[in-house]
Amino acid sequence: MNEYTPFVEDLIDQLNQNTNNSFWPLDRVNSYNLNQIQSSINNCRDLDCVENNLRNNYVNPTENNLTELFNYVREVRNNSSNWD
Repeated sequence: MNEYTPFVEDLIDQLNQNTNNSFWPLDRVNSYNLNQIQSSINNCRDLDCVENNLRNNYVNPTENNLTELFNYVREVRNNSSNWD
């Protein structure tokens, strides 16, 4: 499997890994901090919940790109379940 999945790092860092490798997501999200991410994950059981919490609870200039990143994570999750 060639997919790249550490989306927590993608939420924090300022690096778009896709510029060097087309297997990696287009990552135009950055500047969330670990406390914001942890708080967004708490009490969530799916990616939609985490994405919505990040969008609704924090002001971030890159939040318009959350859907793009989370859709990639969903795609990877669905592809990896086909490997079983």
